[in-house]
Amino acid sequence: MQSFLLPLLTFIFINSCSGSVLKERATPASVAWGGCLNQPQAAFECANVDVPLDWQDASKGTVPIYVSRYPATKLPRKGYMFYNPGGPGLSGSRFIQSQGKLLQAQLGLDWDVISWDPRKRERL
Repeated sequence: MQSFLLPLLTFIFINSCSGSVLKERATPASVAWGGCLNQPQAAFECANVDVPLDWQDASKGTVPIYVSRYPATKLPRKGYMFYNPGGPGLSGSRFIQSQGKLLQAQLGLDWDVISWDPRKRERL
């Protein structure tokens, strides 16, 4: 039994480390929030965020994702809630722009409510 266990554990360890040790990992970028093209005077903010195609291998590049946020109206800010718009093809950004205030009222005024467009429906 012991002669089988050591090679198995060695195999699992090597395979779990390979790929992530030798490749540069992606690091999160800061978000530059600004006005939204379709409603620039509204209370919510929008941004394009470059996200990696593979967090474990930054060399695979990035893709831009359009995000919208209904910012907290009470300080101090507690954090943020990401809302998944569902699908297929629904715009999470437009949903937050129309329902963000209601979602925030249910969650708490000290939370940001954020969503994204999974299929690049909107752009800055």
